Amino acid sequence: MSQAHPSRVPLYRVNAFARGLGEGNPCVVLLFERAQARFDNDEWLMQFAREMDVPATAYVRILDVAEARFEIRWFAPSDEEIELCGHGTVAAAHALTEHYGITPTRQRPLWLATRNYGTVEAWLNEVDNNNDDGSGARSVVEFAFPSLATEPVDEPPTLRAGLGGETPPQFVGRCDGKLLVEVATEAEVRGMVPAVPSLLEANRYPSIVTARAEEPSRGYDFVSRVFYLREDPVTGSAHAGLAPYWAEKLGKRTLVGYQASARGGFVHMHLEDARVILGGPAATVVRGNLG
Repeated sequence: MSQAHPSRVPLYRVNAFARGLGEGNPCVVLLFERAQARFDNDEWLMQFAREMDVPATAYVRILDVAEARFEIRWFAPSDEEIELCGHGTVAAAHALTEHYGITPTRQRPLWLATRNYGTVEAWLNEVDNNNDDGSGARSVVEFAFPSLATEPVDEPPTLRAGLGGETPPQFVGRCDGKLLVEVATEAEVRGMVPAVPSLLEANRYPSIVTARAEEPSRGYDFVSRVFYLREDPVTGSAHAGLAPYWAEKLGKRTLVGYQASARGGFVHMHLEDARVILGGPAATVVRGNLG
């Protein structure tokens, strides 16, 4: 177990849904003792998140390490508290397991109490890399999200202009407010240069663009990208809708998605009734202490 001066706060910068440096969605994680009051100081939490300037900063308060019980909050650099954050959950769980030397399982998970979403359970699991290169299993952080259905909708008039092309999409649907657009090829997803104003006119929520993987032997079943005011590096919540969508099309309940942003990242998925078990690898970039 890592030890720190009582007045200091352990700090981790973690790439979630990443297999190494320069990948995934970055998150800064702070680990507060129960008596450290800054966890409840919203102004300080927002200011620190602005200073870190990563998509999310996770604040964890230790309740009982032996019972693996914690509180968690997430803030965006825009002064917004995030109700539930997929990559922030992966990053926080990764930091906790590394810092305290614990190995949570599905039967004895980490319990992360949120402000608005109840308690999130997270654990470690070994998953097959699904590669032909013999790279074997990899440890990932897993947690449960509701499975989100996608309903077909008419194509918005400005969608093609927003996505930077004129090729008709294979499918357009709506999933938890987001547009989900399937296009013909992985190359089309990867090469897309969106026009944000037209895309926001088509949908005021984020837009998910996806396609079947051209070479599943590379370790993933489908690709996606997520656009809003800017592109999101890797979006856990989007895969709560992508998982049931591609499960039906591909005839399988366990999948791996690759989000093909500039950083890129892998999301593991398994459908269980009304839930999707989401998971991803994580990599520590920096560890230290905040005085």
